[in-house]
Amino acid sequence: REREVVGSIPAVPHRTSHTLLRAQPGSRGTRAPPTQAKPLLDKCVEDTRAEAGCLYYGWTIKEDGSKLFCRETYVDGAAAGHHLSCVAKSGALGEALEKGYIALDNIDLMGTESDIADAKKVPEFEGFGLGSWKVWDSFQNFKQTSSEEASTADFYTIQPTFTIKDLAKAEPFMKKCVDLTRTEAGCMYYGWTIQGDKLFCREAYVDAAAVQAHLDNIVPSVGEMLDSGAASLDKIEFHGPKEGWPTFKKTADGFGGIYWDRYASFSKFKM
Repeated sequence: REREVVGSIPAVPHRTSHTLLRAQPGSRGTRAPPTQAKPLLDKCVEDTRAEAGCLYYGWTIKEDGSKLFCRETYVDGAAAGHHLSCVAKSGALGEALEKGYIALDNIDLMGTESDIADAKKVPEFEGFGLGSWKVWDSFQNFKQTSSEEASTADFYTIQPTFTIKDLAKAEPFMKKCVDLTRTEAGCMYYGWTIQGDKLFCREAYVDAAAVQAHLDNIVPSVGEMLDSGAASLDKIEFHGPKEGWPTFKKTADGFGGIYWDRYASFSKFKM
């Protein structure tokens, strides 16, 4: 399959693996993961740093301390599959789960049909019980780097999930959102993925100001889609350094925003 390449990654971003972990009751209300889990979570970050196909990886913590989320993206399905194999070999995540420090809620792979097929070639895909989301449309404004990149270390992701009522009716609004967001200088990537009747928007921004700029730009169009009855908003989450939340929180609160602070991460990409 021929693909346009920017640097060493395809020009269309659609290979994002999202891992959601639940902290056990003993950690509820804390500002950090369970003490016993920290060395194992840190080892996950350090191990993944060595993977050539990883663009970014790291943990975020829900504001009330009750949940962990792993934000991670790979250059293609084969790289995502390789990561799953590395996770199994490392044993750090498995140890944290087996000892009850954390519990796995779900793990999903978002990508094209071919990328999902490539990731499924490793036994760990089925072993970890991955679900899959198919890309509908997306774009990117970043390139892979060979080393960690300070300029994108503090990036934010917005993670809204919708229930699709009428996909054909929703698609013009979805396309409009992609086209509008494409004009934003601070957007790293943006696009839609679908699993059954669920719609997820994968989107990342270079800093908190870019998050607010996006909300200012896109809210009317998303509102039109919701008002049309084509889809309904299930939830919307904002992941990134807590110190930047005040920049966009007033607007995000209007949508019932849920906030996740960065714990440990790295990035190997630049705008």
